Amino acid sequence: MRAFLGIVAGIVVALVVASLVALIGGWLFPTPLHQAVRMTPEGARSAFGDMPLGARLTLVAAWFLGALAAGVTAKAVSRRRWATWVVIVLFSLYAIFTVLLLPMPGWLQALGILAPLVGGALGDGLVKAAPPAPDILAAD
Repeated sequence: MRAFLGIVAGIVVALVVASLVALIGGWLFPTPLHQAVRMTPEGARSAFGDMPLGARLTLVAAWFLGALAAGVTAKAVSRRRWATWVVIVLFSLYAIFTVLLLPMPGWLQALGILAPLVGGALGDGLVKAAPPAPDILAAD
């Protein structure tokens, strides 16, 4: 049950942190993307292609920090490494989907794959896993 809760909590935290970082980036580096809600998919892709460098780096930071927070949260709640990596892989797939959906230069595509994996691995390493359960059937 703790593993399931850790996975859910990790996913929620990842999305909240990544959204907050992206929101801050939108304030610091305004782009035409704020109008993308009213645009066609082609218009949104075009607006994304015109993003300044600072906005693109903020996107990398959102992926990295979202995965870092997800790794810490999932591991702290579940105390299981495998549950933490489920969250990290799911969040990485989200970042990869974004990379495939929107036009990005090669360096940003590479960072879209690496940033969540590195952030998640760091988050996983910051929290210790639960010690192995004692063997209650072992003879003294």
